Amino acid sequence: MGFLKRLWRAFRKGRVWILGMVGLLLLSFWAVSGSETFQSCRAGEKSDFQDAVFHKTAAPAPPEQTDTSVEACLDYFLEENEPGIAALSVIFTTLFTGVLAISTIGLWNSTKNLHEETKRLATLAEAQSKDMKACIAAAQKSSDVAEQSFASPQDRSTNSRAPPNI
Repeated sequence: MGFLKRLWRAFRKGRVWILGMVGLLLLSFWAVSGSETFQSCRAGEKSDFQDAVFHKTAAPAPPEQTDTSVEACLDYFLEENEPGIAALSVIFTTLFTGVLAISTIGLWNSTKNLHEETKRLATLAEAQSKDMKACIAAAQKSSDVAEQSFASPQDRSTNSRAPPNI
């Protein structure tokens, strides 16, 4: 259970994309290096592809000039397996487009929810503003009444000629 939780946290933080790309590169390296085409090229046993038959018959290359470097064999692998590689790239592009579509739908839903929540908070803020204005008006009225009631006894005491009781 702990592994699944860590995997989910990594997925949420975006680390899964990095791990996925590293895994895809390792899988690609393993597939290319383990393929029969690549291995036969490294051994110097290239089978001629269709376009090269004419060139080989016109000017055959001496056996010592056969290039078995990794770069040449990788080129040979790509030429021999071009349709499969094109199909895989279409599949990966389709999968990536699907992930983008799902992410876009998620962002749209989040934005919609955020908009609804903002409208609700705006309504609450407007109601709170009205309540605060009413409370301030009531407090002002209460203050005015308190001021008047405080001023009334003082006016009476200053108007009367009798000395105040001490």
